[in-house]
Amino acid sequence: MADDEQGCEHPYGKDCTMNGHPKWQIPRYVCLERNVNTFKCDNDTHMDDCEWVGGCWSTMSFYNTDEEPRWQNLSARQMCTPRDDPLFRGCVDGRDQINCTSGAVLTCPIGGHPSTLTDLALCTRWPICEVGPQDGGTPLDEQCVWDVEVGCNTHKHVMCDGKEDCPFGGDETADICRFTLNTTCVRRVGDLGGIATPIPSAWLCDGVTDCQNGADENRTLWRECGSQRSKIRCVPKSEKCREMFRCGLDNYLDMEYLCDGISNCEREGQVCSAAQQLAVNPFKPITYGTSRYLLTCVPGFNPPFSQRCAPEVADFLAPAFGIDQVTMILPNSITTLKSLGMADCRTSYGELYVYLACMGKCPGIPCPVRKIETADCTNYFDKIYTLSKDKDSLTLVTPNRDSPTGFSHRQLFPCSNGICIPYSEVCNLADDCGDGSDEDSCSNHFKCGSGEFIRLGQRCDGVLDCKDRSDECNGSCTQSIIDGMGLVVASWIIGVTATFLNLVVMVKQGRAVYKARTSVALINSVFVGFISMGDFMVGLYLFLLSVYNATKGSQYCEVRFEWLTGSTCSFLGVLSTLGSLLSLYSMTVLSIIRAYNLTRLSLPSTPSSSERLRILALCLLLPLCALFVACFPLLNELEEYFINGLYYGADNPLFVGAPTRPQHRSILSGYYNRRITTGNWARIRFLVRSMFSQDHGGISGNKLGFYGNAGCCLFKYFVHQDDPQKVFSWVILITNSICLLVVLVSYCVVTVVARHVGAGTNSGSNSAKLQRKISIIIATDFTCWTPFAIIATLNFLEVFDATDLYGLFSIIVLPINSMINPLLYDRIISKAIKTIVRKSGQKIVEISLKNFSHVEPPQEGEEGQGDSSPRPTRPGIPRMKTVSSLVL
Repeated sequence: MADDEQGCEHPYGKDCTMNGHPKWQIPRYVCLERNVNTFKCDNDTHMDDCEWVGGCWSTMSFYNTDEEPRWQNLSARQMCTPRDDPLFRGCVDGRDQINCTSGAVLTCPIGGHPSTLTDLALCTRWPICEVGPQDGGTPLDEQCVWDVEVGCNTHKHVMCDGKEDCPFGGDETADICRFTLNTTCVRRVGDLGGIATPIPSAWLCDGVTDCQNGADENRTLWRECGSQRSKIRCVPKSEKCREMFRCGLDNYLDMEYLCDGISNCEREGQVCSAAQQLAVNPFKPITYGTSRYLLTCVPGFNPPFSQRCAPEVADFLAPAFGIDQVTMILPNSITTLKSLGMADCRTSYGELYVYLACMGKCPGIPCPVRKIETADCTNYFDKIYTLSKDKDSLTLVTPNRDSPTGFSHRQLFPCSNGICIPYSEVCNLADDCGDGSDEDSCSNHFKCGSGEFIRLGQRCDGVLDCKDRSDECNGSCTQSIIDGMGLVVASWIIGVTATFLNLVVMVKQGRAVYKARTSVALINSVFVGFISMGDFMVGLYLFLLSVYNATKGSQYCEVRFEWLTGSTCSFLGVLSTLGSLLSLYSMTVLSIIRAYNLTRLSLPSTPSSSERLRILALCLLLPLCALFVACFPLLNELEEYFINGLYYGADNPLFVGAPTRPQHRSILSGYYNRRITTGNWARIRFLVRSMFSQDHGGISGNKLGFYGNAGCCLFKYFVHQDDPQKVFSWVILITNSICLLVVLVSYCVVTVVARHVGAGTNSGSNSAKLQRKISIIIATDFTCWTPFAIIATLNFLEVFDATDLYGLFSIIVLPINSMINPLLYDRIISKAIKTIVRKSGQKIVEISLKNFSHVEPPQEGEEGQGDSSPRPTRPGIPRMKTVSSLVL
C-alpha cells in the first residue's frame, strides 16, 4: 500500500496527444485506468510508466449514479482524490484516503503499520483498519451509527460533540446524547488537533476505547456496576449503581433509557404505556369513504346527548386538483364541546385535536398543521407532490385503489427532522417525530423538563407524572410540609406554647403524685399529668414539624416521597396520635372518676404503699393502650391494610411517585403480558423485583404507610369508601366521639351535683368557679372535635374532598386544646396568666393616663384598685369536704 510520499512522479501531469493534437494531461487523470475518450491520450500513453499501488472497487462515472462498483487498479495519482471529481469518484471502500497529507481524522494499523484515514474512508461498510485490542471486535473506521436520521450515517465519535453533521442534527439529538458526562476527552476519531468533548455515559467500560488517553475504559476512574449476567457498566464515582430493567431472559436495559419514548426492547413499550397512563380519546374520527365522522356522528350510533350532526369541509387541508376532498361530520354544538363533556381543544388529542383546531372550532387554539416541503417525508417512498388548490403549498398524495381518482390526500404532518407522520400521532402526548416537533405547537399538554408530555390536568394535581417531577415541583404549585404562612406561624406558636406549658404542668403533677396523701388526690394528679403529657407530645409534634418545615420546606417537593415514606414522618405520626389519644382517654377517665367521687360524697382515704403502687400500675394501662393504637398501623403483619403505595426512588422512570396497588397491577400486567388482578403486597414486591436485575440488592420499595397520607404526617381520619383503612379510621373516630360524649355527661353530672351540694353550704363561689371551668372544658373540646367529625363524615360520603384541610386541622383545630388544657387543669398556670394579664392591663392604663391625661395614677388602696391584702377565709364546711376537693 502506498504512503503519502508515493505518486510524486509526473507531479505536473503529462504531455501527450489527444485526437492528434498536443495536449497536457492533468495529474489526476494520468494512470486513470477507465478514462473517457475526452480526457485519454492517444494510444493510451497516459498509462505509460504508471506505478500501481493496488486496486479498489469504484464507480468511475460522476454522472451515472446508478453505476455498479467495479474493480479499478489504483495508482498513486488517484490517492486522496476528492469525491466531486467528474471522472473518478474514489474508492467505495475508501482505500484511496489512506495516509493523505491533509484531512486525517484517525490513526489505525493497516498492514501492520500505523496509518491515517480521512473522513471519506469512514462508515463505508468496507473495513480498512485492522482490529486492535482496544476496538472491541469492530474496526475503528466502521464503528458507526447507522441511520441516525433518514439518509445519514455517521461515525460514533462525531456523535454528541456539539457540531451537527447530519442535515437535521440527528447526531446531536440522538438518545445517547441525553446522557453525557461532565468529564471530557479527546476522541480517537475526529479532529486530531486535540479538542476535548464530553463523554457519553454509554461509552464507559463498554470494552471499546473511545478516548485517546483511554479514560473511558480506565476503571480506576469510575464505579463499576452490574454483573456478567446483566452488563458490566461504569458510572462516575459520585453516583450510585442502579439496577437494570430486564427485557427478556438475558437482555437488560439501562434505567436511563427506560420509558424514553424509544422502544429498546420488546416489553418496554407496553409496560411504559401502562405506567404513564397515556391519554385515550374516545372521540376519534372514523373514515367512511371521503368523510371523517366523529364517533358520536357515525350512522347507527346514538349521540350521548340529543344533538344533530352536520358536515363541514376541512378547508385547511387544501387538497390538490382532482384529489378527494375531506369532509368532517361533527355535532352542531362542537364549538364548545360541552355536549361531549369536554371544555375545549385542551382536552382533545391526536387527529380530533388537529381537525377541531384547524377548523376554528376552538377559539384561540392555533392549528398545528404545517406546509409540506419537497425535502419532507423522507420516510415515504411512494409519495407524489402536487400543487395544492391554494397554489401556496405542496400537497402530498399517495396511490389509493379505493379512491375514485386513484389517489388520496395523505393527511401527513411534516416533522422538523424530515420525516412525516399521520395526524393521529400529532398532539397525542407522545413524541412520534423523535424531535418533539409534533407536540411543539399543541395547547393540550404540559411538557416535562425530562421531555415527556402529560395532560394539562395532571399538572399540580399532587401526583408525580414527570420523571423529573417538574409537573409538581415548579413555581406554580410548589408544596411544603406546612402550606401557607398563617399555618407556619400558628404551628410555631401553638407548638412552643403547648410544649412549655405542659412541661411545667408535668413537673408539677409529678411532685403532686409524690406528695399525694389521699387516693383521690393521687388519681387526680396522675391523670392530670397524663393529660399534660399527651398535650406535651402534641406540642412537641408541632414544634418538630415546624423545625423540619423550616429546614426542608423549600426542598419538600423534591424529597416529598422520601419524607412521606421515611421513619421521621412515621415517628411524628405516632407522636401526634399518641399524644391526642392519651390526653383524650385521660380526660375521659378523669371525668368519670370526678363524677363518681362527687356522687359518693365520702371522705377520701390515705392509701398505703401497696395501694399506691396498685393505683399507679392500673393508671399506666391507659398510655399503653394509646401507644398500641398509635403503633397499630405500623405492624408488618397488617401491611395489607395500611400500605397505600410503594416508592422506588426518584430515578426509576417506570414507577413514578408511589404507585398504588391498582397501578402496580396495571404495570405488572403490561410487563408479564397477562392480566394480574389479585396479589398481596408481598407478591407485588416479588414481581417487581423480578422485572429488574439483582446485582446491587434488587429493587425494593419504601412503604407509603398510614401516616404518609399528607406532609403533616397526621392520623388518617379523612378516608374514602374504597380506602382499605376506613374501618380502622372510623373505629378510632367513633371511639373518640364516644369519649367526648362521656366527658360531656360526666361533667353535666358534676355540675348538677355541685349545684345541689353548694345550695346547702357556703361553697357557692367555688361551685360557680367549678361550673365555669367545666363549661370551658366542654366548649373547647366540642368546638374542636365536632367540625372535624362532620368534615370527616362528609369526606367519607364523597360530598367533597377534605384532603386540602389536613394542614388546618393538624396544626390549629386539633392541637389548640393542647395549649388551652394547661390553663384549665392547673390552677397555678391559670392564676399566673391571670396575674400577668391583670398587671399588663394596669400597666397599660398607667401609661395611658400619664401620656394622654397627665393624671397621676391612683395609689394602692384607692377606688378602682384591687386590695392586695389577703382576704379572710369564708366560713363554711371543712376544706376536705368541699366540692372542689372531691372533683378537682
